[in-house]
Amino acid sequence: MPGFKRPLEIAFGQTSLATVPDVSGTLSLKKQNNIRVVELVIEPALVIALVSDRLKTLPIPWQQPLKALASQPFYQTTKTSPKISQVLKDLLQCPYQGTLRQLYLEGKSLELIALYFADLSSSVAGKTKGLRKQDIDCLQQAQHILFENMENPPSIAAIAKQVGLSERRLQQGFRQHFGTTVFAALHDYRMAQAQLMLERGRMSVEAIAHTVSYSHRGYFAATFKRKFGSTPRDYLKQLNKIAL
Repeated sequence: MPGFKRPLEIAFGQTSLATVPDVSGTLSLKKQNNIRVVELVIEPALVIALVSDRLKTLPIPWQQPLKALASQPFYQTTKTSPKISQVLKDLLQCPYQGTLRQLYLEGKSLELIALYFADLSSSVAGKTKGLRKQDIDCLQQAQHILFENMENPPSIAAIAKQVGLSERRLQQGFRQHFGTTVFAALHDYRMAQAQLMLERGRMSVEAIAHTVSYSHRGYFAATFKRKFGSTPRDYLKQLNKIAL
């Protein structure tokens, strides 16, 4: 698929969301008795418009990539929920023809999009029980401040003061709402950005390390390896080998 150096894989019982600047690509299916794939093709800008008011409710790794959905390659896979499975069956077993078929399929497609993003939101919502909306807004603001200043992140005390929470409430809220500590979230964000830059293949490893605020290349490589199982250079070699 143009925009990716590695193949995009999906298995039985999975749902994927993918976007690439070029809609062309190759789909390879392994020989089996029965393979059924439901593919919904939609303009990225429309997806953003449909879910713009829910972006902050989605898991952290999804938020930034979805904002750039119309211009940057993106690929994520989730487990297909029972409700989505039922809609997929309805799509495959549409009982109508002609205009009614078109209306039915469009309606089910919209339902599919709604269920997909509702499932993503619920994965976060389950962690927010006991938090006030005001606290959640403050936590999301704190996350934004942290990520926007990843090169020189402010202290927990500074962030807490800026968003109007105590340090303890900020730290507890991060664990409850995001499922991680404040600076563990920053670490994951830096690593996700580094991986994305490597995937795009436009920058050197040294430049990427500097961009995500690692002045020592060796420390960056060791940190990346702990996160993804290989050094940045080995990761690039794997990508290039797949691309060939």
